[in-house]
Amino acid sequence: MKKILLGTVLLAFIGLGTAVVGGPEAEDGKMTITNSGGSASATTSVGPNGTEWRTDISNTGTSCISGNQTQNVSFGEFHSGEEDMTEISFHGGIETSNPCHEIALNVSETSEDNYRVELVERSTNSPTEVCESCLGLVQFNASFSAPGEYRATFVNQGEELETLETPGYGESDEGDESSGPEGASVWEAISNWFSWLGL
Repeated sequence: MKKILLGTVLLAFIGLGTAVVGGPEAEDGKMTITNSGGSASATTSVGPNGTEWRTDISNTGTSCISGNQTQNVSFGEFHSGEEDMTEISFHGGIETSNPCHEIALNVSETSEDNYRVELVERSTNSPTEVCESCLGLVQFNASFSAPGEYRATFVNQGEELETLETPGYGESDEGDESSGPEGASVWEAISNWFSWLGL
């Protein structure tokens, strides 16, 4: 009888010692780290045409809005990132329905070399937790990276915050009629196509 009781107690201690402590769960391909109300996430995604982009965000704190605090987002300069990526860093505070939220980034490629970066709020409390009843302000540091030259539109709750273009975005050779390989003009390409058809 003592062996069974001792075995049961031992299994209970082992079970409690290996239990996973609750916290936010990361989505597939994402990492979540929490510490004193903050979290961090880094994501690499691939668009439909094979273009890869990256996002990093660190939620640095939340509070109730008081006094003259307002939502604001500041953008840095474009700079070279890892693996031929061009990166833009941004930081600030986003107004949320209460302080029990964090900011996440949802990115979509709207057309070639054009991205929509949405700053969205996600609840951090469970359905059984009660959150302070006030408007929240979530502070964050973030970055977005994509290859080469591009345009990125940053949006929060349907409102455009900023549209930014890398320094070389949209540059083309105005006087050059070439649109095909080896500098062939449009007319030459059409002519070659008809020649290939035997017409």
